[in-house]
Amino acid sequence: MKNALFSISKRFYYWLGTLVILLCLAAVQFSQGAKIQTNIMALLPQDKQNPAAEMAFARFADKLSNQVIFLVGQQDLKQAIAASDAFAARLKQFDWLTDVQSEIDSQTQAQWGKLFFPYRYQLLTNAQRERLGTHPEQQLTRVKTALFSPFAGVSSQELSQDPMLLFREFIGQLGAHAGKLNLINSHLVATSGQRHYVLVRAKLKGSAYQLSIHQQIPELKRVENAINQRFNTEILRQGVVFYAAQGTESAQQEISTIGLGSLLGIILILVLVYRSGRPLFLALLSVCVGLLLAYVSTRWVFGEVHLFSLIFGASLTGVSIDYAFHYLTERQAMADKWDSDQGLRMLMPAITLGLLTSVIGYLGLLSAPFPGLQQLALFSTMGLIGAFFTVVCAYPYLTQAPSSKGLSARTQVPVNLWLQFWRWRAVRILLPVCMLGFSLWGLFHASYNDDIRLLQSLPSDLQYQEKRMGEIMGQSTSPQFLLIQGQNAEEVLQLQERLLPELDQLVQDHVISGYQALASYLPSQAKQKQNFALVQKLYLYQGPQLARQLGMSFNTQIQNDAYTPLTLATVLSQDRLDLLSTLWLGEIDGQASALILLNGLTDAQPLQTLANQYNAVQYLDKADQVSEILKVYRHHVAELIIIAYGLIALLLLWRYGIRRALVLMLPPVTAGLVGLACVALSGYALNLFNLLAIILVLGIGIDYTLFFAEQERQKHQLPHATLLAVTLSALTTILSFGLLSLSQTHAIHSFGITVFTGIATAWLLSPLALRQVRRGTIHQEMTTAQSTQVNPSQSAKQEPNHDH
Repeated sequence: MKNALFSISKRFYYWLGTLVILLCLAAVQFSQGAKIQTNIMALLPQDKQNPAAEMAFARFADKLSNQVIFLVGQQDLKQAIAASDAFAARLKQFDWLTDVQSEIDSQTQAQWGKLFFPYRYQLLTNAQRERLGTHPEQQLTRVKTALFSPFAGVSSQELSQDPMLLFREFIGQLGAHAGKLNLINSHLVATSGQRHYVLVRAKLKGSAYQLSIHQQIPELKRVENAINQRFNTEILRQGVVFYAAQGTESAQQEISTIGLGSLLGIILILVLVYRSGRPLFLALLSVCVGLLLAYVSTRWVFGEVHLFSLIFGASLTGVSIDYAFHYLTERQAMADKWDSDQGLRMLMPAITLGLLTSVIGYLGLLSAPFPGLQQLALFSTMGLIGAFFTVVCAYPYLTQAPSSKGLSARTQVPVNLWLQFWRWRAVRILLPVCMLGFSLWGLFHASYNDDIRLLQSLPSDLQYQEKRMGEIMGQSTSPQFLLIQGQNAEEVLQLQERLLPELDQLVQDHVISGYQALASYLPSQAKQKQNFALVQKLYLYQGPQLARQLGMSFNTQIQNDAYTPLTLATVLSQDRLDLLSTLWLGEIDGQASALILLNGLTDAQPLQTLANQYNAVQYLDKADQVSEILKVYRHHVAELIIIAYGLIALLLLWRYGIRRALVLMLPPVTAGLVGLACVALSGYALNLFNLLAIILVLGIGIDYTLFFAEQERQKHQLPHATLLAVTLSALTTILSFGLLSLSQTHAIHSFGITVFTGIATAWLLSPLALRQVRRGTIHQEMTTAQSTQVNPSQSAKQEPNHDH
């Protein structure tokens, strides 16, 4: 330290130069945009076991995430349609929405006919196929019935081009199981109870997770309220953007609450304990530098910072200030005997070991397969490093003058009493044993539930609207579907055609309310050829009789050259047929892939059983898939925890010997078990996030025992000053993570409870690290320590090290 290269002033200027570089980098990053990621799905791990399913979910989400739909309901159908048109007109004024539609324009309606009509001789419904194959004469009866019905509306042009009237039946049956929406006056309308609901659709111009779009949602709500008051309507809405906006707003509130609460708590503690403005400035300086380095590093590595990381980053203020507390407490305790360089030298072993063990804990998170948790690990690690080097490089230069005020008696007395309490052998044995017994009892009652649905905090209003819209339209809003794969599109379509009768049976059994499959719109080429042959036979044998009965002439023979297959490429080339492009995923993992969307699912087991009958069919439910991934990685993280504890134990074994290492490991191990037990006894099921919290409890809690162990090892530190610094550190950490337990998000709430109780336990048991608490007064301890501060080398010679 006395080397000129690492003198107090040199270290300070190196640190100051680094800080200027960080500020410049932060300015450049902010000039490129905040790049705050709000997509909760970005936190989830990728399914390495089933990449096809992962890609299917991703493509399906990409196609639907920018869509928003509304239902405008009114008892009078005309008023409902008028309200939907007025609402759509207002939506078109928003610059963040595009393709707003309340009615199906004539071009869109005609596009279905224009697409399919040229291929009318090869497009048949299942009922038509069965009829033409067994009783083709019945088709003549249906034609005559339609002609003499006043409601059929058969035109002479239609009759001349399609005498058997097969095409109108095919068009009418398209999407029969797609839902309860019907085309009325060019509007899609569903009826529920006494109300008619008109569908209004729109698309986002940007991403559903774009903050600028989220800021427009309040204006949208004002438009909805205005339409409701004018037409006496009910407007329901659905879209990823609404959940994303709600999550962003909730996260921002939590960041403000947690960050501001932690900051105010730290300020209050600093004022009460240190009674001076300089310690307050220094403590906040280390926190700010830590957060700055954390943000810049995370943005540099990941290209963006997730809102989830910022929420936990706000709680980092209660952790990164630990090193400052130990330095400032030592300075105040030494009073006029203080030497900043020697003071830092005495603290360096403790705070360095504390940093290493904390980083080991955070590295456990960094190895977790969650992108969001990897960000959190990097954010936390760099934050601690920034705070550490601020203490090492800036504090000695800024605190060369001794503190003008010693430790307050209000803090000295309770701290000394607590140390004396640990002098009793019964306390040192019974308290840890009781805590371990409590934790084992709690873990005996623990249960595990990895269901991702339990970790969500979806707003009740949005949940109600989503459920209500699903009931009205007869369509499911959950990403549950069958993934069909094959060597090519023809193979996929043929397999879907084999599945459709079984899905129809599930509809009759009320397992699902309906489905949407590409094969319902586009028959395979094999089936198109079969259909063409049936229609050829129909016209050949039944055509002349129909011509005589109708008294008209038409071509009763269809030539083979009239067959031209309708291809998938032709269907997907239609710009306005969004549904069909949604059902086709393209190539995934070298396989042609398509979806069958499932509506109104009541029981997943029959779908799973159906999918198991085919090698190329998978039943997929995003929530179930993620839950299974969480279960797998819960076991993975449990192994990481054991490894992290083992690495820290080896580090302690190297420095303190086996007996002392076991004693030093007892508080953080017990703290982790108590944290889990408290969650279990609170009625919550344990999950992956609780285990991740244990890594943090280890990384933070081990510091407390290390500081006590080092003060005893060094001989020249004050045990009561160490306890005060540890107590301040624990208070700020408990404050930070205690506020996390107030989060509305189940995962963060449960995480907060685990860390809160674990850190409290680690602090409670930390004096175990002291071999023996000496009798005597604080004044005697301070006098001894101050004398050794003058020449610590002599003290070290007089009292040999007995750690090994």
